[in-house]
Amino acid sequence: MPLISDPGYELVVAAREANIKVETVPGPNAGLTALMASGLPSYVYTFLGFLPRKEKEKSAVLEQRMHENSTLIIYESPHRVTDTLKTIAKIDATRQVSLGRELTKKFEQVVTDDVTQLQALIQQGDVPLKGEFVILIEGAKANNEISWFDDLSINEHVDHYIQTSQMKPKQAIKKVAEERQLKTNEVYNTYHQIS
Repeated sequence: MPLISDPGYELVVAAREANIKVETVPGPNAGLTALMASGLPSYVYTFLGFLPRKEKEKSAVLEQRMHENSTLIIYESPHRVTDTLKTIAKIDATRQVSLGRELTKKFEQVVTDDVTQLQALIQQGDVPLKGEFVILIEGAKANNEISWFDDLSINEHVDHYIQTSQMKPKQAIKKVAEERQLKTNEVYNTYHQIS
């Protein structure tokens, strides 16, 4: 049953509500197949499915997610791969990215390099824009880059998540504590100006 990046979950919910037992059989999954072949860290990964089509929304999702330490898994159509790579390059042109194409098929191709090199390979025709693509983006900590929030105060960092992700203060404080590797109560006390 199609479920990953497809509306199969709605069928599962309907079946459970009707007291119908749901059994699963493992099958091919392009995202995990690409992850295994990419050479990118696989101990923590986040599946994002298809990104929004509009550039502004796509950029907002990537800007937030590319600061996480997990490898990101994205599905993309051949018509939008080039634009998505441009968006990734605007955020971090040195980030390792893997392109998986036509996975588990005759013309399967997986190429891992920095995003600007992948753009060049597409322009040269070495990576044809045919078939469905999986794009994997190296996590921020694996990349050992300076954290995006280093120039923000703790309060600005918490407010960022409240405003951009519509998190409640408690959720934002917990997220900031994780990202800064601090205790939650330290971030809470700083945010609420408790000595």
